[in-house]
Amino acid sequence: MGRYERTHLEDYWRVVRRRAWLILLTALVALLAATWAASRRPRLYRATLTLQVGDPRGRMGQLGDIDVTPNMLWTDPVESEVQQLTTQAVAQYVADTLQLRARSPDISRDLLLSGVRIDREAPSGDYRIRVGSDGSVFIEPGSGAPAVRGQVGEPIEFTAGSLVVRPQIEPGDYRVHVISQLAAEAVVTGGLAASTRPETNLIDVTYSGPDQRLVPRTLNAVAAALRDLGVRRVRQWARGRTRFIRDQLDESGRQLREALQAVQDYKGRRGLISLTVEESRVMQRVATLQTEIEQLLIEKSLYTSLVDRIGSVGLRPGDVQQFVVLSTEEVNRTVQFYYDQLLELLEERSSQLGPLGKDPSHPVIMALDQRISETQDQLVAAAENAAVALDTRIGALTGRLSNLQAELRQLPAVESELTRLQNEVEIHSDMYKYLLSRYQESQIAEAEISPYVEVLDPASWARPVSGGRRINIIFGGLLGLLLGLGAAFFLEYLDRSLKSTSDVETSLGVPVLGWIPKITGDGQRRISLVAAHDPEGVAAEAYRVLRTNIAFSTARERPLSSLAFTSPGPDEGKSTSVANLAAVLADRGDRTLLVDADLRRGTLHEDFDLLRSPGLSDLLVGELDPREAIRPAVRPALDLLPAGKRPPNPSELLGSQAMAKLLASWREEYRWVLFDTPPVLAVTDASVLAALVDGAVLVVKAGETDRRAGWQAIQQLRRVGARVVGAVLNEIVLQRGADRYYFDYYYSRSSS
Repeated sequence: MGRYERTHLEDYWRVVRRRAWLILLTALVALLAATWAASRRPRLYRATLTLQVGDPRGRMGQLGDIDVTPNMLWTDPVESEVQQLTTQAVAQYVADTLQLRARSPDISRDLLLSGVRIDREAPSGDYRIRVGSDGSVFIEPGSGAPAVRGQVGEPIEFTAGSLVVRPQIEPGDYRVHVISQLAAEAVVTGGLAASTRPETNLIDVTYSGPDQRLVPRTLNAVAAALRDLGVRRVRQWARGRTRFIRDQLDESGRQLREALQAVQDYKGRRGLISLTVEESRVMQRVATLQTEIEQLLIEKSLYTSLVDRIGSVGLRPGDVQQFVVLSTEEVNRTVQFYYDQLLELLEERSSQLGPLGKDPSHPVIMALDQRISETQDQLVAAAENAAVALDTRIGALTGRLSNLQAELRQLPAVESELTRLQNEVEIHSDMYKYLLSRYQESQIAEAEISPYVEVLDPASWARPVSGGRRINIIFGGLLGLLLGLGAAFFLEYLDRSLKSTSDVETSLGVPVLGWIPKITGDGQRRISLVAAHDPEGVAAEAYRVLRTNIAFSTARERPLSSLAFTSPGPDEGKSTSVANLAAVLADRGDRTLLVDADLRRGTLHEDFDLLRSPGLSDLLVGELDPREAIRPAVRPALDLLPAGKRPPNPSELLGSQAMAKLLASWREEYRWVLFDTPPVLAVTDASVLAALVDGAVLVVKAGETDRRAGWQAIQQLRRVGARVVGAVLNEIVLQRGADRYYFDYYYSRSSS
């Protein structure tokens, strides 16, 4: 017989049918568990509100024509607020505002309590509130501490804080859980969900929770948190900007006061009142040049510092503040072009990344990084060019100043010193006036800050939602089904038994001569002769197929006349197989001798209602003639030789010369001599006898015989030189499929 080793979908289906009890049990358990878990989940309610988000930069004021807030690198403001919803700051704001650490599983908290205050240091715990018919209230801690008494409608102090029981509440017992701060914040973030409306700055926010009255309040508190925290952040940024200008203003005022004091001191020491017209003209020109040179030096130092910081640590908001406040308008506009371009690129890169955006290694992000690097280089180059231009101007002004100073050497030194001091006063005065105007503008901008998050549709009510119970139950059932299938195939993988003809041929390396369906006995005999009580049945036909395969399996080799039937272990159906094969051989008219060679536990005589002795053992010890031991015609053309008395040395008797002589004589008298032998792995009897007969047939039980045991049995027979004709796969359970179809088809045709 050829091998059939390819796996078909029907093979998987057979595994499913074979392990159907495990699959169904696992699916049922998972379904019940999912149903129980769904029933334990509290009913959820959901509220919705709509937010409109403006640009925070439009609410922060400007310094001149350039925004100098510390957070200048913005992503999409709408997406930024969506991400802010799930931050700890928002959750803490809501939990503290609504005192969400106090929860009631029995009734909506707003129907039971008001004026709740839970101390931040209060530990978690359970409390029972007993409301009497007379309005009395007892708060009993779950820890066993003494109860606290109070009245409805009045504040009651207890170990975790204070609360007020509403007067409208019905008398009875109510539970209150005080959870941790982190758990309260998790309740807020866990129930929030947000989505943006395309092409708008609107955000739809939903919140789900078990308390129908508390859900809309929680959602409105989330919106208030976004508004308040957003304004707080903007004001913090604006205060930092104002504080920086104020510090510069204080320093400039100090320098101005020092310069005025120096002029007064000098005049007092010298007794000076005024300078001549010529000296005034020259000193005025000198003062003008000095003022210009100092301003240019300050501007150059700003550009040099900006270039150095960009090269070392990158661009920082503080550098931009100082640069914008103190630089001149003309040069500032030159560098501003590249700076604005750099900010636009950084904003585009930040929006492309985002929480659901592209990876930093994405080609678009890498291209933006390249453009950012190039723009930053252009900004550095512009600043360096501005510094070089300033050097040129400073050199020219210095030359002119040197000429004027040469003229001043001809003037009285006292008057020159006084003019120099007065010029310093003028320089510091101008700088002080400039910073003072900037400080006033910053204060005005800070005062104009307003919320940039507006609530369009506040949450007013909460509707019940299913909470996904049905989906969870269905998912639990499907998960159980998948787990059952996985367990079934895993057990199938662990099952090393021989279950199919392909298993036998692949694992044992011998052809399958036949496979016998499971036979149901009559309850009184170990062996069921199907050829006698059901000759037209499926099992009888299977034995006829076995008969044909044995007759033609070695047609090109030496013919078979004597066969030893054995198995790896006990109770695998070898006795039933050899008895039925002998019956169908005899039905064909071939004279057949069935020999019970299991001298230890032979039982063939019982199934034919015969005595065990005399039998084969008696013949081998020479006590009887074969005609006295063989029971003739137990069926037409079928003789039976029982096992006989139990000898002390069965294997020696079966391998004796007497056995060989008997076998030779039987070959001349019978067409077939079939031996039922003990299991080959249990004792050596089967191996000894298999070496004497024409061939051995190994009977294995489907679904029970281990592959390793079958392989060891084949090797044992081959080691003694036995000719292994093939194997018989016994007790196959016929299921729907191709094999069952062919048997049913044949059986129905035979019956008709």
